[in-house]
Amino acid sequence: MKISCIINNYNYCKYLGDAIESALFQTRPFDEIVIVDDGSTDGSRDVLSGYQSNPRVKIILKDNAGQLSAFNAGFEVSSGDWICFLDSDDRYKPDFLEKMEKTALEKEKVDFLFCKREYINENGESIPVRYRDRYARDIDYGYTIAKTYYAFSYTGQPTSLNMIKRNVLERILPFDMLEEFRVCADIVLIQGASLVGARKYLMDKRLVEYRVHGENAYHGIRRGADVLFMEKLSKLRMMDIFVDRCIKMDRRRLKELIAEEYKTKPARHAREMMIYIYVTLVSELHFFRKIETLLKILKSHLKKNGEMQSHVMETIERL
Repeated sequence: MKISCIINNYNYCKYLGDAIESALFQTRPFDEIVIVDDGSTDGSRDVLSGYQSNPRVKIILKDNAGQLSAFNAGFEVSSGDWICFLDSDDRYKPDFLEKMEKTALEKEKVDFLFCKREYINENGESIPVRYRDRYARDIDYGYTIAKTYYAFSYTGQPTSLNMIKRNVLERILPFDMLEEFRVCADIVLIQGASLVGARKYLMDKRLVEYRVHGENAYHGIRRGADVLFMEKLSKLRMMDIFVDRCIKMDRRRLKELIAEEYKTKPARHAREMMIYIYVTLVSELHFFRKIETLLKILKSHLKKNGEMQSHVMETIERL
């Protein structure tokens, strides 16, 4: 298995070396590291010059066009079977790739792996955080096409926590809404992967150090109503493009996937069930089809989780 790391950078000179070193010195080395500098003006390119002679490192210097353009450029020259993306202000723990690859080999049907994170400050020091994990275990999310389209679900993590199969990314990148996704382009990877049919899996391991500082492009930034409206409009347009381009079916037929998609999840926890109930209610299904779909979801959930009493089962069967 060949695994590539794509590091995108714009004016994060003081963190860039940390990110590169964390990718270079993994217990299971990356087969290649592609670093895309998106027109930095802060000395980042001086940092990159120190890595030009490394045979595992490819450096792309380009004019500034935003994070999505950096993803496009990096993926174009990458060659891995799996691709990891790293923001240049974050860093991997040394065993990140070793543990991600182990799970990828064990879960052969999975196309999109993501892990959890710890927080560090601008000096690389741990930030005390009281983590409130709903589920302290790995979760196989199965397929998430209908969940993403109807509930606008974000089944994944920020850029640096994801590892995606090449054959999935080939259906996503290059993507040309460059202005709309100059920042927060990980939404294209995450929701795009769902909409092209990737099977997703969460690892209950904190393998990435996510840096919080005063210059984050998205984290902690307050955005007004107008900005939020335009962001939502761009994301809706993006989703429709993926449905039209990759699924190649009338998007109104996605409603027919809801109950069957829910069954692809080996562990069906209550929160996931509530999302699918919402998806059913907001879909274009006719009233009686909605009732039928809701009953299928409820039956599937209770049966899988061993919570079904015989009289409940009999009632559902009669309905």
